[in-house]
Amino acid sequence: MVELLMAMAELLEAALSILFEVLGGIFDSPGKGSQIERINFRRGQTSAFLHGVLHPYTDHTYKLRGLAGQILTVSLQQFDKAGAKADVVFWVRTRMYLPGSDTTLLEGIDKRGVTQWDGRLPLTGEYEINVSHTKMSYHVIKRALSYNVRVSVS
Repeated sequence: MVELLMAMAELLEAALSILFEVLGGIFDSPGKGSQIERINFRRGQTSAFLHGVLHPYTDHTYKLRGLAGQILTVSLQQFDKAGAKADVVFWVRTRMYLPGSDTTLLEGIDKRGVTQWDGRLPLTGEYEINVSHTKMSYHVIKRALSYNVRVSVS
């Protein structure tokens, strides 16, 4: 019975993930509890270090402009207040569908999220790094989770 419930939860999560991805392009305003910040690299700098605290039912989006062919590297470290690893992940996506693809997620980004990623940007334009709780969590996060993100382009 538990296995059946877990399989149904995974199916529901996959369906909701697709729905949110489709609707995400239609509604440009953040959801309740969302925080959006633009990454502006300082003159001559190619890296940015970001710190955030993810509260229950929230997510953080970091926007940046990238050029086709640039290498984007993103790494996330997260810890809860007790110092134990927490379940915070990120996704990197474009604001438009990728040529020959039915997704806005960049190649190598798992739909469940990742904590490390680097890849060549396929298009010139806006990119979003979305930091959130893992979508595969079967429990509600009830505490604030701290994280650090390093973003670099070359």
